[in-house]
Amino acid sequence: MVNVLGFDLNFSFADTPGTAHRLTGGPHRGHGVRGLPVPGEGGLQLQLTANPGRYSEAELAGHLSRFVECRAFADSPDSEIADLPLLLPGERHQLLEEWNSTAAEVTPATLPSLFESRVAAVPDNTAVVFSGEQLTYGELNARANRVATV
Repeated sequence: MVNVLGFDLNFSFADTPGTAHRLTGGPHRGHGVRGLPVPGEGGLQLQLTANPGRYSEAELAGHLSRFVECRAFADSPDSEIADLPLLLPGERHQLLEEWNSTAAEVTPATLPSLFESRVAAVPDNTAVVFSGEQLTYGELNARANRVATV
């Protein structure tokens, strides 16, 4: 969630100066970024908020680091969103090489042979359901074989 509160905290009613008090909407379910005006400076203070019951200190530190990495984007208004550095150094390797290391040996097979193997393993399990009609793997296989021999 991103919430930018762009209002002037310096105000008065006639000759009486007003005092703004920042209130919160309660605990966050996730995490977010809030932009608040800095009184008297005209700048914007960014606050990162998160539910500590949902995120560990390490996860929150990672989110903060990623946010700081994106800070340079604000200095280049002509930059493309696609150029935002969303991952920290090393995270791309971790994501693509370590966590996604799903290499497994696959025996070459045809679609019909894979289907026949499934039919042999679970012939009475439901294979397809359409418009209130359902067929088991055995029934679907029998129909497919009839069509194939016509």
